[in-house]
Amino acid sequence: MDINPNSPNTNFNHTSSTVTDSAARRVIDQLNAQVNEQRFQDQVSLSYKAQKLNMIQTEFFSGTIRSDQIHALTQRLFEDGLINSDELLSLGGFVPTQVSAVSESVHFLNSFIMDEAVDGDSEGAKALLAALEVIEQMDLAVTPERRQQEKEALRYVENYNEMLKETAAPADTVAGFEKVTEVLKALDVVRANEDKTGALASYASVEEAHQAMFKA
Repeated sequence: MDINPNSPNTNFNHTSSTVTDSAARRVIDQLNAQVNEQRFQDQVSLSYKAQKLNMIQTEFFSGTIRSDQIHALTQRLFEDGLINSDELLSLGGFVPTQVSAVSESVHFLNSFIMDEAVDGDSEGAKALLAALEVIEQMDLAVTPERRQQEKEALRYVENYNEMLKETAAPADTVAGFEKVTEVLKALDVVRANEDKTGALASYASVEEAHQAMFKA
């Protein structure tokens, strides 16, 4: 994510950056402590959280963190499902009034997996991680194998959401999977057009397709 230090949403001075940096480090330390306390438990959510934490620490804390990285760090913690919207605001970040359907789907799946919802269901966890990977990598060049993964992800998420509805799952969980399903359907349409026009799929093209299909 490119950060413009002159943007009204990224107004950093030395003092506020230091405070936010310290607060973000405390959040990372707390998350690491949670992972360490439960390190002997065989949980998908735990290993996934540890993986996300390691990636963030390598990217942001391998040296001195710059003031223009603070916003990217807090947003990354939020998008990866490691903190919620209230915690994001407390760290000086902001929750956009309009979030793209693609970003919303990524955040939802990350949060769902981190919240231990699939612990004990190894096949379900594997399928949802595959669906998340499909969405995150939609801008890569398509191959027959990747295309098959996209179709399988759409089929699985649709069936998973129907199961949730039948078992009277919380409305916000059902709504989250509805959004993921919509994004995967939009990707499917973009792929069909890609075959005709040769134009490669991108986050922007999938977002445009989603808008046309579900927000007309």
